[in-house]
Amino acid sequence: MSQQNDDTPIDFWEIYDHAPDMHLSVEAGTGRILECNQTLLDNLGYDKPEVLSKHVFDMYHPDELEKVRENLQSFSRDGKLKHTEFRVLKSDGSTLEVSLKFSAVADETGKILYSNAVWRDVSEIKTMQRALEAEKRRTEDVLLNVLPRSIVERLKSSPAVIADDAKNATILFCDIAGFTQLSRQLSPEKLISSLNIVFSEFDHLVGFYELEKIKTIGDAYMIASGVPVARDDHAEVVADLALEMMQCVARLNDILDTPIEIRIGIESGPVVAGVIGKKKFAYDLWGESVNTAARMESHGVIGEIQVGPNAYDLLKDLFEFERRGEIEVKGIGQLAAYLLKRKMADS
Repeated sequence: MSQQNDDTPIDFWEIYDHAPDMHLSVEAGTGRILECNQTLLDNLGYDKPEVLSKHVFDMYHPDELEKVRENLQSFSRDGKLKHTEFRVLKSDGSTLEVSLKFSAVADETGKILYSNAVWRDVSEIKTMQRALEAEKRRTEDVLLNVLPRSIVERLKSSPAVIADDAKNATILFCDIAGFTQLSRQLSPEKLISSLNIVFSEFDHLVGFYELEKIKTIGDAYMIASGVPVARDDHAEVVADLALEMMQCVARLNDILDTPIEIRIGIESGPVVAGVIGKKKFAYDLWGESVNTAARMESHGVIGEIQVGPNAYDLLKDLFEFERRGEIEVKGIGQLAAYLLKRKMADS
């Protein structure tokens, strides 16, 4: 193969016409298209006379016209652009996603005459970016079904162990009374369907009150307030939720094949909270107040909300209670227990 002589003339028009990117020139002020290259024609499916008869607005998707108008005004005024990503129209009506770069051509007085613009096809890149964003959202949605949002944000910024000491929290446990017997009476499909209906309604209430669902284990449902985000009304809002959960079950019993009854236990106090595990990890709570809340539920009365002494002290001026007396709490001893009845009218 012979080497090209240095004196061989360079066909700059040929380079322009077949450049890898789409080129066009637009008159300042009017937006009239003055020139374009063959790459643009090949990518968009037009012939040259057709393009040169168009206004630059005709080359863009209708939803982009406000951005194009702002660009044209800005370019004609000071040679700058406000927007650099667009959808342009192909001859068959479909669109191509492009990034825009340009240079301004001015006369000797500095007046801008026209632009030399470059459109780069970024459709494939944008498709990949959208797919990655969708996958990222799906992954985050999965995490948010397992962990509180604030914990997810912390894990995203740092993989360090998460362990928090919350001084003021309230924990609620709820379970379905006689669940073992119920599981013998119902088919697996009906049993799971009933649990799903009840717990889905509970999930809705928890979201409404902006609380944290910690976990479900079989027929047990655990909620926390004041952790991982502190709040002054941690006990009051859990009491409100518990009363609504009782009302919710009463409503659901009108549609369930087999009516159910629940019991709820509540206690307040300090907890340790954190994420444990590498696989199937979970956000969980530990501490005496957690154990006491669990005992308030397991030693509770069917159809009642049993409250421990710490939660009672926080709630006694806002809610009406019935004193149950002392109950034995494993590992702790005798504790006063109270049955939450209703919120006071003036609270």
